[in-house]
Amino acid sequence: MSPLDPSLLLIDGDADAPELAKSLAALPARVRHAPSIDAALADAPAEAPALVLLNLALPDATGLDALRTLRYIEPYARVPVVLLATAPTEEVQIAAYELGIEEILAKPIAGAVLAARIRTMLARLERTRDLEPHPGMLFDGRYRVVRPLGRGGMGSVYLVEPTRGATGSRTGSPAPHPMLALKLFHRENADRAGQIDRFLREVQVLACLEHPHLIKVHDSGVVDGRGYYCMDYLDGGSLHDLLAREGRLSPVHALEITEKVARALALAHDHELLHRDLKPDNILFDRAGEPVVTDFGLVFDASAARQRRITDSGIIVGTPHYMSPEQILSPTEIDSRSDVFSLGIILYELLTGDVPFGHLSGIDAMLKLAREDITPPIYVAPDIGSGPNMVCMGALRRSRTDRYPSAEALADAAARVHAQLVPHPDA
Repeated sequence: MSPLDPSLLLIDGDADAPELAKSLAALPARVRHAPSIDAALADAPAEAPALVLLNLALPDATGLDALRTLRYIEPYARVPVVLLATAPTEEVQIAAYELGIEEILAKPIAGAVLAARIRTMLARLERTRDLEPHPGMLFDGRYRVVRPLGRGGMGSVYLVEPTRGATGSRTGSPAPHPMLALKLFHRENADRAGQIDRFLREVQVLACLEHPHLIKVHDSGVVDGRGYYCMDYLDGGSLHDLLAREGRLSPVHALEITEKVARALALAHDHELLHRDLKPDNILFDRAGEPVVTDFGLVFDASAARQRRITDSGIIVGTPHYMSPEQILSPTEIDSRSDVFSLGIILYELLTGDVPFGHLSGIDAMLKLAREDITPPIYVAPDIGSGPNMVCMGALRRSRTDRYPSAEALADAAARVHAQLVPHPDA
């Protein structure tokens, strides 16, 4: 692997910030200084920095608010963050660490001391990077890494080839396909007590589920404290890719996809598993063009203490434009109707070409979803007809008691309207 050539982002509006930036310039890293979170995001390069240094006191937001914003925005969502704070309270420290902060450094801090601390962190990042899967690597002694497939908020996905040692799955499923997709959780998502045990229990349940529109899980394990699982490799692209090509889908096609996805979700819900991050990127197509629900990286077992989330914290987890109101306002108190809402958002996008409040940033969209009713899609795309509009809005009621009570009910509604739109061949 090539040597790490990192960049640092210092977000600090204090008078001493330029001097701190000057001290950091002596490190083997490029340093960018922004006085506020807005300035940092307005001039953000495409490449993620190796480390963000964030002052708790900012002119446009608190450091904690800024950190929450960074966690929703690429390329910052998984970047380690060091918080600079003057006499932080215990409550602030707890909130910062629950938001995944790397370290809290007290201000004022001498530039030479800060540079030494950051130099140590960069060295650790370099060592950690060497442990990441790379092409040709034999992962867990069982899977030959072919190439990376993508990186998300909870983990990275790799195309892998099972070796002879992988023919017997730990989950008891049949011998894997010639090529599989391996999802490995990010290191920062694997350091909380009990998380790995819950992850393995949930993946074992997923591995036992059989549905044509639900990803098939073949194997799972833990390497260096990080959970992973292997699933079918689907090379037909994603629903996001389809929308990018088509703009929007016909009501018939949109309802057909919605019904199939809802049936798959219903099976998972029957086994007390919630998805919690349903979006077009997580719906892939197989070679036959059939949609498959995948990426259960945020799944949690609703039967285990009912509301114990996989992060075990109060952090909101999900994708802002697709989150239900209760997932935003009370993330520890969600049920299967939250997935129903997210699928309703997807149907809205399939019918209109955009999500509700699509013109807003993630944080602003979340506030709207939590507080305001969604304008029916028929007002955006009058040609969709009343039936698809009714199905969509039945999933998008702000109060979950007013929505379809289950994914199965949504699937049934989509099937009924689909049948009305597609004449029977014998008719």
